[in-house]
Order: sequence, then structure tokens, then C-alpha cells
Amino acid sequence: MADFSEDERVNSILKQNFARTVSDPESWVSIASQLIYAASKFEADIASLWQPILKPDKPGVTDFSAYEIDALHLQDTYLMLLGFAIENILKAGIVKKNATSFHESALSHARLPSELVNHNLTRLAELACSDLAPDDIRLLKKLETNLRWAGRYPVPLQPELVQSGTRLKNQISTSARFFNSSDISNTKQLVSRLLDNLGLKLNKRSGS
Repeated sequence: MADFSEDERVNSILKQNFARTVSDPESWVSIASQLIYAASKFEADIASLWQPILKPDKPGVTDFSAYEIDALHLQDTYLMLLGFAIENILKAGIVKKNATSFHESALSHARLPSELVNHNLTRLAELACSDLAPDDIRLLKKLETNLRWAGRYPVPLQPELVQSGTRLKNQISTSARFFNSSDISNTKQLVSRLLDNLGLKLNKRSGS
């Protein structure tokens, strides 16, 4: 009987901690900051790897060497980390709007609120933000490909999903995947706009 009571006490503490963390925007922003800090370690390498690709005699070329393909795949991993950071930022914005109800829901049901159980950045942006520009929406759709598979798996679940990314201006392609040397700066700028839109700030260690 004593053991059962102790189990109940522990479970109660776990549920309270879970509910408190779920409903705290700073908890989500903290993870976003860590992801951005980790991604920042790739930036110099990616910039140097782009140099042999960005040549005047190769505008929009698709016959990349294996070395250049490695550069693009490293960029995919970077964008995956930034995509997950943006997901956490958007969820922080949603939590900020619904902190009380999310705390009560998490405490009662011991699970995430349904609004937070997805990786659909455009849907999360609809719930969190106002007045996002069309270019921002297109970039979020592109990053959804990185959340699903690009940057962490060699292929998606089905071959046709290789083409699921949204093509933006001035991009080059390989195997139906689209890349741009400005993807990093564009994504970092998007992070800044989202933070401003949502009234959030990253932790200092994020490096952004």
C-alpha cells in the first residue's frame, strides 16, 4: 500500500511538471535556442562548400560533383535543425496565447494539447502568427521537407515525396530537390521575423 501511494505521489509530480513545461513558452524557446546554436556550428563549413558551386560559368547547373552534393546535404541537415527550431518558436507562440487552458488540459489528460501535436509549420504559423508574408509561407513549406526527411534520412518514405519541396527563386536542383546559397540567411531572417511577430526572445547562447 505504501508503494502504491509513493507511485501516485511520483506520478502526480510528473504530471505537474509536464503540465508546467507544456504551458511555459520559455521551455519551447529554450529548445529552439539550443537547436539554433547547434546549427550555427555548420554555417562556416556550408559557406565554404558553396564556393566551388557558385561559379560564373555554372549558372543554375545541375551536374554537381560528389563533393558539391555533400555540401547540399550538409545544408539540408542545417535546415532540419532550423526547421525544428522554428517549430518550437511557433509552438511557443501558440502556448503563449493558450497557457492557462494548455496547463489545465495537460494536467487533466497527461498529454500534449492537439494544437501542438504536429510538425506542419504552415499550420502552426496560422495558429501562432498574424500577417506572414507569402515568401515566409513558401519558406516554411520548404522547411517542412527537412522536418519530414531531408537532412536526416537519405530518402523519404515514398519516391514521389522527393519532389515535395517548394521551389523558390534562384534555386538550383539535384534529384528534384531545390537548394540556394542564401537558404541559411533567409531562414535566419525568418526566425527573427517570427520572434518579433510573437514577442519572443532566444536565449543568449543561440548565436543568432
